[in-house]
Order: sequence, then structure tokens, then C-alpha cells
Amino acid sequence: MNSKRSLPPFVYGLLGLILLACALLTVGQSDNAMSPAADSYEPAGTRAFAELLAKQGYKTITDRSRKPEIRPGDLVIAFHKTEADGLEFVSRGASNKPQETPEEAVYKRVIASTKGGANVLVAELPVDFGKVSQQITGSEPQRFSNTLSGEVLSILTDEGTSLEPEVPVWVPPSNSANALVQVDASASGTIAFVRSPVPFTNRFIDRADNARFALSMVKMLAHPGARIIFAEACWSNAVDKGLFATIGQWALLGYYQVLFVLALVIITANIRFGFPDELRVEKRGTRALVDAVGFTLRRGRRTQTAVSVAADRLERSIRSTLRLPADASAQEVDRFTSDDLKEALRSLRLASAEHRVASSAALSLIVSAQERFDEWVTSRQGT
Repeated sequence: MNSKRSLPPFVYGLLGLILLACALLTVGQSDNAMSPAADSYEPAGTRAFAELLAKQGYKTITDRSRKPEIRPGDLVIAFHKTEADGLEFVSRGASNKPQETPEEAVYKRVIASTKGGANVLVAELPVDFGKVSQQITGSEPQRFSNTLSGEVLSILTDEGTSLEPEVPVWVPPSNSANALVQVDASASGTIAFVRSPVPFTNRFIDRADNARFALSMVKMLAHPGARIIFAEACWSNAVDKGLFATIGQWALLGYYQVLFVLALVIITANIRFGFPDELRVEKRGTRALVDAVGFTLRRGRRTQTAVSVAADRLERSIRSTLRLPADASAQEVDRFTSDDLKEALRSLRLASAEHRVASSAALSLIVSAQERFDEWVTSRQGT
């Protein structure tokens, strides 16, 4: 008996459907939407950038809350939608009044953190990342020079959005007005505006000197080992805190303990404890074996086999009654048997050699042979 009970088949079916749905969602995602998530491996993601910062000794933090926790000395990376995308217009009578979106509120909170000593790196998001990628994939990188350090890098990027006239940092040699980065240091912290997030994405960070440019921006705004916060609520990737996160860390630990107990119960439900079950097999007697053999012969219509078995059994019974040795010939057996018994045994042998014998005829031959044997035994006992 098997001591383990497997899960019902429908459970495996549900797991298969879940895996199929996850695969379809992953494959069916559009490449056009700009989603620079720090944990995303998609072309528009920034996972490679985050891992590059972690290897440089920075502590990267992905914050999706609408009220990110920002400390003095932190560097906040805010990928921000343009003003046309960041404001929604709500019709009120004859006039349209702009209404601030949650993303714009988070962005303003991030910018306000510079008053407390934090630094911010802002990059304006394009509307169609797929279109931007096609435009610059086959183009040559542009040369930009750093107005502060004099470093010159070849950076592959798009035109991006126009920046407000602040302090230019990375500018092309031919047109210093078309700066790639503008810096505002009017508050306690510094804000660096980058006109395009393309150099930071997974698809383009390894092109030309994009990785060196991204690191130079971080080193300019953060000291070694500082916290780098990806404020993803600035571009519609906000996640509100749940009940357990609001209550505290101890509630989350309790929640995991409950899940562990439930998993333990489910696993142990399929395992039987204690001594193993004793395997008890029902022993069947000779009668059951004979019935099984007869049933098999009857289903297969092997009447000739049944007749052959009856003939062999009759001959053994005759030899046993005469107490002849096993190597005694058929002539010796015939000397002591009656003519009727000889004819019955011969009929059985002939019928067993035929291809098909009717069931009624086979039964008649077997019964007749048994009667001749009983008469012969009775006559011997009388003499």
C-alpha cells in the first residue's frame, strides 16, 4: 500500500494555468511604454544601472511609496513625465482646469527634499520609448564635454526635452546652449536635470560611454557609499503600503509565520506518520485457482485446452490407481484398463488435437470420461 497521497489532479492543472498566464503576460508586454523600473530587465528598465551602482558601493533602494523616505545626503533618481503627461485637465463648465496627478505630487515632494540636504537626479521620460529607440539605434553617439571637470564622453542619446536655463554641465562642443544636463544648486541640495533617460536604460547603458556618463552623474551628486533612492512613484509605479507595513515590521513577521505554518500543514497532510501499514494480501485456495483457470479458458473459448487438461488428469489418475511407475508405457496402461475407459481417453486426445471444439461437446466428453473412470475403479474394487 502506498503511504503517500498525491495532490488532486486539478491542483496541478491550476498551477499550469498560472504559469501559462505569467508567460503570456511577460511576452505580451509592449516595448513602447517607458517603464524605467529599477528591478526590470526590459529594454526600458534600469536594472543594469542599479546593479552598476551597487557594484560601485552605493546602497540602492527602490521606493514605490507616495511619500518616499528621503534623508539628508541621499540621492533621489526621479524619472519624471513631461508636463503634458503629468497634468490632467478636468472639464468644469466652460473652462478646463488642470488637476495635479498623484505622480506630480510625488515629484514635487522629491524636489522639495533638496531643502533638507538631499540631491535629486531628474530625467524626463519620452512618450514612446519604442519610437525613440528606433531613431537612435543606428545613429552615431554625440560628444559632450563636462564644463566642471573637462571630461569628454561619447554619449548615445536622443534629443529629449528642452531644459530650463540653469547651469549647464554636459554640453556639446558645437552648441553649448543645447546642454544634456543642467544643474540647479539654489537650495541646500542639488538638482540635476537630464533631458533624456535613454543613457540609463538597459538597452543603451552599454552603448558608447553611456555607463561612464551615468556613473559620473551619480558621483557628482552623491558621496561614496550613499543611499541611491529610485523614486518610482514619480512615473506611475506607486504601491501604497499595505496593512502589515502600516502596523509595523513585527506584523509582517507574524504574517510570514502564519504562511509557514499553513505550508507545513499542507505538506504534512500528504505524509502519514507512525508505523507503516502492514501489507495484507488475501490468500486464495485451490478452488479459487481452478475457478480462475476455468474462467480464463471459457472467455478465450479454449475448449481444446480444457479437453487436453482433462485427458492428462485422467491418465494420471489411471496410473495412480494402477500404481505404475512414471516411466511406464501406454501399452502397459492399456493392459489393465477397460475398453470403455480406453475409448473415452482416446476421444479426449483426439478432441484436444482439433482446432476448435464446441463447449457442449467438450463438456460431454469430459463427463463421459469421468464416468467411465469411476465404473472402472468400482469394477476393480469388486474383484
